Order: sequence, then C-alpha cells, then structure tokens
Amino acid sequence: GNWLLYAILFTLVMIVTRLYQSRSSRDVFQLYGLTFLAVIAGAVVNPSLSFIFLFLVYVVLLTWGLTLLHLQRNLESLAEEQEAFGERPADLRWKARNLVTPGFLAGSSALALVVFMSSLLIFFFFPRLGMGFFFSQGRAGQQVSGFADRIELGHFGTIKDNLRVVMRVELPEDKENPGHVLRMRGISFDHYDGRVWSKTTRAVDEMRRSNTGVWDLSHPEIGFSRTAGKELIQEVYLEPLEMDKRFIFGVPTILTVGIDNARLDRLKREPTRFYQDDWAGDVSTRGRTSSALKYRVTSWSSLATPDQLRSGEGPTPREIRELYLQLPETLDARIAALAKEVTKDAPTAFDKAFVLRRHLERGYVYSTEGGHDREDPLADFLFGLKRGHCEYFSSAMVVMLRTQGIPARSANGFYGGVYNPFGNYYAVRQADAHSWVEAWLPGIGWHTFDPTPPGEVLVPAEAGMLGTLSEWFDSLKLAWYKWVVEYDLEKQLAFFQGVGEAMGGLRDLFPKPEGGESSSPSAWREGIK
Repeated sequence: GNWLLYAILFTLVMIVTRLYQSRSSRDVFQLYGLTFLAVIAGAVVNPSLSFIFLFLVYVVLLTWGLTLLHLQRNLESLAEEQEAFGERPADLRWKARNLVTPGFLAGSSALALVVFMSSLLIFFFFPRLGMGFFFSQGRAGQQVSGFADRIELGHFGTIKDNLRVVMRVELPEDKENPGHVLRMRGISFDHYDGRVWSKTTRAVDEMRRSNTGVWDLSHPEIGFSRTAGKELIQEVYLEPLEMDKRFIFGVPTILTVGIDNARLDRLKREPTRFYQDDWAGDVSTRGRTSSALKYRVTSWSSLATPDQLRSGEGPTPREIRELYLQLPETLDARIAALAKEVTKDAPTAFDKAFVLRRHLERGYVYSTEGGHDREDPLADFLFGLKRGHCEYFSSAMVVMLRTQGIPARSANGFYGGVYNPFGNYYAVRQADAHSWVEAWLPGIGWHTFDPTPPGEVLVPAEAGMLGTLSEWFDSLKLAWYKWVVEYDLEKQLAFFQGVGEAMGGLRDLFPKPEGGESSSPSAWREGIK
C-alpha cells in the first residue's frame, strides 16, 4: 500500500525506542541518523515553504548535537581507558558543561549556516538526472466553486471573501506592468433548465501536439476574429484545484497551450495531455490534480472596435444554433418581453447585446446576500429582488439574448487579480472567480460582454503592512515551488543561462583588442598577444 507512510511510522517508532534506550554515544548517533531519515521523509510529504525554515533549524540543532556527540565520545573513551588501568573513572561532566557556552553555540550556528549555504550550492549546481526528487509528490487541492459540469445558479457569492491564491500569471512581454486586469476563462455552459447550468455531452478531442510541445486548437472553427487584436502570452502557475476536470485558464481566445518542460513531461507515467471541448472552446487536461501545473498559453486578445463588431457578416454554424439558443420550457414569459422591449431600437446583434448589458449594469444592484426564489431564481432577480452577484447578471443576459435569436453562453473563470511587485506576476485569488457572457456575432464569432457592474467585480488587494508582507511571502512561495520543489533539468539549464547573462556585464572589465570592439574570449586573447 502506502509504503512511504509506513516507512515514516516505522522511523518514528524507532526514534521513540532509541530515546528510551539511549545509553552511549553510539545510541545518540543512531538517534541522529533516524532524525535525518525523518527530515528526508518530511521533504517528500511537506513540499511547502515551511520545510525550508524547519530544515534550517534542524541543520543548526544537528550541528550542535554532532559537536556535543564528539565531546561525549571523548569522555567515554577517557573513562574506558581509566577503567582499563584499574582507575576509578573521573566525573568530567562538569567540565563538559563549562565548554557549552553561548560562544560555543554561536560558533556552531555559524558553522551550520556555512554548511547550509554549501548544500544550496550543491543543490543548484549538481547535474539533474531527471525531473527532480519532488516530482511525484502532490499537494492537497483547493476547493473552488464554479468549475463543474453542472452548477446550480447562486453559488458564486460564497467565495468572494476568500483571498487564497489559485494561480499566478506572468506576462513575459510586459512583465513589470501592474496595470493589467486579467480575464482568465475556464469553462462555459450551454444548457439552462431554469435553475441549473450544465454542459451537454459532446465530443472532447485531444488537441494537436507539435514536436516542440505546443498544443494547438483542434477546432479553429469555434470562431474568433483576427481582424483587430493581438497575441498575448501568459505563463500560468495553476495550484491544485478540486474540480471535476482540470480546466486550463487563459485570456480568451486560447490558441495554443504549451508546457515548459515538454521533453521531461514525456517521461511521466501519465504525461500531460490537453483536450478541447468541440464547440465550447474549453481546454482541459487529464491526470493528477494533486500537483501544480505550469503551462504557457497563447491567446488572441480582441481589440475590435464597436463599428467592426457591428458590421460583421456571415452565417452562424448549425451546431452553434442548436447548442446556444436552448431555453427552458418553463421560462417566464416576462423575460422575453423585457428583452424585446430593451432591444427594440437595436438593429444588429452587437447592438442588442450592448443595450442588454447596459440595462443590467445600470438597473440592477450587485449583492452576494442571496435569498432568491429557488424555483425560478432568474425571474426573481429580474422582477423581484433586482439584486444578485455575477452569475445572476450573466445568466439573465444569456437567456435574454437567446430569446432574441442570438446564440449566447455563460462563461466562468477569474477576473481581476492583483499585481505582485516582488515577483512581477499577477496573483489570481478565489475571490476573483467570476461569470460573464459570450455572444455569437456574425462574421466575428464569440465576443465577451460583462453585464455585472464593473465597480463591484474587482476585489482589491490587502492594504497596509499586512498586505505587503502577504505579497512578499507569496512571491517567496512561488520561488520555492519553481526553484526547489520542481527544480529539474530544464530549470537547471535556465538557471545556468540566467547566471551567464548576469555575468555578461563582466566583459567590460576585460581589455578590448586594438582596432576592434569585440570582447569575446578569442578576440581578447588576440589582443593580449
């Protein structure tokens, strides 16, 4: 079964046994060896940042212990020699106590720190043989709402106060810009029965994989406009999440997904594979969800103007009409009447979506209190309470668009995130979970509309000294996972490359050859000659 667990239990039993039977320096030495095995086991079962602090304390205590053990051995040897000559062993313990002074402890601690720093150098420079000691170790996943195949309307309001980080996003091409507001799309829904959003059963195909480890969209016909926009690269570090499927989050629309250590990934017992829901565009992966996933997403970020969105022309695929015009059989007739009234002066699909978004944004209040009618929560939101959180706003707009013949769907993901200046990344929290609308525009494809009042959606960062300390600690935690827990051959090569680039400025210290500007080693040798 779980051999590691039983090995740890056996080690603990042996430690307790040795503590009761410790009589000589040999017993103490065995005890130290058992504690070292326990620490090694701790490195496997506890890959969190707390391990490094506990390990540092252990190194200091072990250095003290080994030094005192050496002293104990010498005292025992002296006592054995006295007994061999028929002399009565002298009690030298009081002299030993005089040696254990604050200066002795301080010197031993300094020695321990030197040993610790030396071990770090060995760790970073010793050639990696594979995917790292921690490779197979997982972590407990976080529970997060909104990312199952079936979701009852009204559950998002329970997580808006949870500031636990679920992913960290780096923008390599704009790394030090704190001004971005991220919209990380994960899953969409097509079927609404009046209370529950769900995904109908459709084909989920494996994405096409290139030789470089990049996975391309299997179905480019899902639709998006390249007439106005730009490609945006995101490097995402996704924490383990407790979801039915492990969805890949990225700025819409996702074009490719890649893994940095693609070559080593193939050596896994279960290599990472990416799958795309045929017409939804949702991307997911299979395999273990108890470990973090580091991936790179290339997205097409639309910059189309209202005139461009308004003037698009083209047919709507049959599959889109079948999936995204569905309405509940018991839909309240007032909803269709309200949508018709709001959009009566809107000539195009974009205009209808625009005025419906504005109607909801201005006429309803954002609230996480709940209390809606469980039998018909949407009608209660629109005509009763007139307040609710993001799911009510997005659901109302999707249903009203469908009553006007415009394909639409509800999309869930994260919106916002706070910039971490210590690590130059965006921390996306559970509180940033959000729901919005994607409407099908002729000639354009899926376009995002967000009817929730914008001032109520974004969750601010923690303020004051506590917030600063939280950001610093989170950046330290990310560095720990990236450069220790998941430190493998790929990262080691990247580390060496970074060291080389950092040392590139040293070339200015060397003399340049006469008649040239080159400072390469060969040119430098020629200049010396």
